[in-house]
Amino acid sequence: MARVFNVETGANYTWGGTQEYDALVDFDAGFKVATAQEGQFYNTADETTNYERGFMRWSGNVWQVGTEKLGSGTLRAFHLMYGATAAMQITGTRPTFPQGITSSGNTLFTNNIELNFGNVYSSIMWGTAQTNDGLMIGIVCGAADGSGNIIISEYADRGVDFLHAASANPRFIVQSADATTVADYWSILHNQTNALMEVGAGDLLITIAGGNLAPSVNDGWALGVAATGEVSDIFLASGAVVNFANGGATITHTAPGGVQTITWASTVGYITIGDGVGLAFQIQEGSNSYVGVSTSNGTEQLYLGNSTTNPTFAFNGTGKCTHTGRLEFNQGADVASTGDLELGTANVFEVTGVATINAITTANWQTGSVVVLVFTSTATLKHNTTGGAGTAVALLSAGLDFVATAGDTITLCYCELGGVTAWRELARTLIA
Repeated sequence: MARVFNVETGANYTWGGTQEYDALVDFDAGFKVATAQEGQFYNTADETTNYERGFMRWSGNVWQVGTEKLGSGTLRAFHLMYGATAAMQITGTRPTFPQGITSSGNTLFTNNIELNFGNVYSSIMWGTAQTNDGLMIGIVCGAADGSGNIIISEYADRGVDFLHAASANPRFIVQSADATTVADYWSILHNQTNALMEVGAGDLLITIAGGNLAPSVNDGWALGVAATGEVSDIFLASGAVVNFANGGATITHTAPGGVQTITWASTVGYITIGDGVGLAFQIQEGSNSYVGVSTSNGTEQLYLGNSTTNPTFAFNGTGKCTHTGRLEFNQGADVASTGDLELGTANVFEVTGVATINAITTANWQTGSVVVLVFTSTATLKHNTTGGAGTAVALLSAGLDFVATAGDTITLCYCELGGVTAWRELARTLIA
């Protein structure tokens, strides 16, 4: 038989009809509780040993409404109903609100009280377990139903699957207002070793009002990590300056007249090239070296030029070149004797054949150049004999021709004297 809690008006109330009444609350004419302090509503026939019941009561100065049980009875859920709809459900120590919570004012949660989401896979609370109290956001990580992802999206996109993988650590993700491109996001997390920032699509652009991106302390961090996190490229604007030691040394870019120029400046220092490197420094045009420096121990060298483009080097100005070691020159390719002798790119040449030499070409030679001719046979070098275009005469000792035998040498200087430019003899060696 159904259990009925019956309230009637009047001064005295009795059980009525054939129904069984389990509780009676006596109200006075003003509908106030007179003596009874609790109303009990049973869900079982057993009302003493193994029961389930609901109650309304005063406990001290607290008005309580709920369910309770005894023995083998079951503690039942408690619902607050709006018509046929449950507005609040209590099935444990935490209430749920199937229809959500709407408030025109403030909702207050006291210290360490969690507001849970997703079947307790995340929560928000004001936590006091910290050294300094703070707002705590807790989230389960590493599972499909507890991915560790905190996603901010446009309101209209809140139901979109952005396809983010589960994270072993809490991950903060911001999606752009473009649900059709799920890669339009940036995220940040700490993987228990390093902080990681990821941009799903596009670049990471930073706007800084003060104009400087800097560590909080001097010499506080490096850009990149050796071997594992090196930066691939650095782009600097025209006029950029790279400063060292608070500007004590600088590398400055300029482009006067469209000519790209890099300038090194230092108030106290110089550029040092490290030791033990086969080719520590090199200036190239394309793949061809113009200047190179080797610092490998025992073979330290300054390289000038290459054998592909054969560049010309000019030592300009009126200064002097001081050398405390020896000068080593290259012997050029053999040259066959002929009327207008053309020498290659060296200073020492072996002259073959027996033809008479009238003059020597001057293309690519400057005054002050010195050459040594080593003869392998009986060629003759003529004194002061005019040759073809682009040549200069040879002015020889005593005004006589140089009739060579095998092994003889003659040293000539290409120079100007009194307005006459010629190959002038400096010395000769006669082997025969």
